[in-house]
Amino acid sequence: MATKAINFAVERQRHRGFVGRGALLAELDRLLIEEPADRWVVVTGGPGMGKSALLAAWLARRERAGDRVPHHFIRRAWADWDEPALLVGSLIAQIEARFPSLGEPEADLALSPAVRLAAMLGRVSEHALVPHGARLVVLIDGLDEYDSPPGPPLPDPLAAFLPYALPSGVSILCASRPRHPYVDALATRGEMMQLDLDDAERYAAENEATVRTFWEQAAPALGLDARFVAEAVRRADGNLQHAAMLRQHLAGVIPARRRVEKIPRGLAALLDSAWERIASDTVVVVGLGILCAAREALTIDEVATVAGWDGEAPRRAFVRGARELLVESQRTEDVLAYRLHHDSIRGYVAKAIGAGALRQYHRALAEKLATWPAPLESAARQYALRHALLHRIETGDWTEAWRVAGDLAFVEAKCLELGVWEAMSDL
Repeated sequence: MATKAINFAVERQRHRGFVGRGALLAELDRLLIEEPADRWVVVTGGPGMGKSALLAAWLARRERAGDRVPHHFIRRAWADWDEPALLVGSLIAQIEARFPSLGEPEADLALSPAVRLAAMLGRVSEHALVPHGARLVVLIDGLDEYDSPPGPPLPDPLAAFLPYALPSGVSILCASRPRHPYVDALATRGEMMQLDLDDAERYAAENEATVRTFWEQAAPALGLDARFVAEAVRRADGNLQHAAMLRQHLAGVIPARRRVEKIPRGLAALLDSAWERIASDTVVVVGLGILCAAREALTIDEVATVAGWDGEAPRRAFVRGARELLVESQRTEDVLAYRLHHDSIRGYVAKAIGAGALRQYHRALAEKLATWPAPLESAARQYALRHALLHRIETGDWTEAWRVAGDLAFVEAKCLELGVWEAMSDL
């Protein structure tokens, strides 16, 4: 196997509290499993409407049924998940695992990512799907989080990794924000069905019911009464991210200070309210800026190293002040790591702190975490191998970028420890 599959366990764990959406899950089953059509099924909706959660839930549903669905979660500026070569390589590795007799020929490795994927799907269609009347669904979340490389605008940036057509027996399920300028172009690649969660006439009742189910499960632990829950549901406007953020905030507020009339209406207002609370706390703003620039979840010690914090006080203050905007995951059995909860939060923080401050956080990451040479057998070494070049490029420090890129020890370590495709992605 020339490439390896990316492990999305942590990403999928973010959605383990998924609730509701029974009708939508059934609709996806009908469009992708029960009906024989080869089609693009696109779930669209604004930030926080639960697109990724829905796809993750459908993926888990298929796995429980014994199906193996090749999948990828594109995340902007995150662990190279938005790199076409790695995206396609991971999907092909998963397809090879499902159809081991149809491995990718070595010659195909020289093809562009989209052509590689099209060739692999064509082989599977011809030799495994059509002869047996079988079907394959490929899942790709976050089309709107792919940004094409700098340069002249492309007619369709998604052509960097999506096949130009679907072979017999293959459907692709994907998700995007509704106003993504290139989603409509999927219709030129074959039949396309769009499920728009922002369609009030079609999905408003289900969106509200999903948020209500969320709060009915969360309310007992927080001691919230029926009136508070009803108002939280109303002010969420069907947005699950609003509900999740508000729950995180309320968990850190004593019951006497929970005022139902102060719940902001809609996700944008909730983000404004959260930023207003924390903008005056330098420690929290710096920590969020570092996570905004970071390409992976960082431990609190790593954040402190980049920020230059001494002692435990700023570490505790950051986690306490920023908790409602963070996702907490296990780096190891006894070490936690933190990342921003959603791309909408990353976008908000980046805009609030400004491009100049964001470049400085990239510089700090390059100088204090993504250093090269890096210590052997350390998390910092792995981070540097993956992202040392990117942070230097983001700061405009091309001299340093070329120094690292031209270091044969760096190139050799990257090839040996991360794989040739990671090194080619740098190119």
